[in-house]
Amino acid sequence: MSFGLAKDNKFEIIATLREELHKKAKLEVLCGDSSVITQLEKIDFERFVLSPHKDIVPEKVQYFILHSDSGIVKFSARYEPSSDAEAGLSYHIPDMIFFAQQRQNQRFSFLKGYDFFCTGRYKNGENYSLKVKNISQGGCALVVKDVNARFLYKDAVIKAASLDFDVFGSLVLDLKVIDVVMINEFDEDNQLYSCYQISCGFDFKNRREEAEVEKIIIKFLMSNKIRSL
Repeated sequence: MSFGLAKDNKFEIIATLREELHKKAKLEVLCGDSSVITQLEKIDFERFVLSPHKDIVPEKVQYFILHSDSGIVKFSARYEPSSDAEAGLSYHIPDMIFFAQQRQNQRFSFLKGYDFFCTGRYKNGENYSLKVKNISQGGCALVVKDVNARFLYKDAVIKAASLDFDVFGSLVLDLKVIDVVMINEFDEDNQLYSCYQISCGFDFKNRREEAEVEKIIIKFLMSNKIRSL
């Protein structure tokens, strides 16, 4: 397991897990050489519970990965056997969790059913179209199956990128590439596939551009709230 910022306060750990339970964050369970995607079902002061899954063998579980809007959280936990097979898989609250990736600004993933894109043209005239994974006040993450390494690399600047958010609005901004990494993403069937994630920071020219990003996020949050009612 790779390590990052660690938390070992039980109250903070429970609060983190409960927040991700309410967000219905995806939980990746590493079992030997394979992984299973599920979700947290219940959390109390002593344990958390997962839905039963035929591919999860408790004795082979190595560790858990929470794919959260606020970053990647990794932890190990001790299995608690139960005679009630329908009650779910129960594990003791971990002694420690690790924020392998923690973002300075909270990033907001978009509602299921929406596909937003970042489009434009490289300096050589080649057109590009990258899917927008999420957005924050300071930047966004883009994903693509094949990356053009001539133009998408750490510290590169993407000039006048057009970010189209459909009913939420659109932006034209300069993006500074912070990192390009290969990741596993989830398709519509909750299956993992490999792609590249281009993490970008907004290179604002003025306060008006910052305000436009804030408007997009507010519209998204309001729509998300209405759908949850």
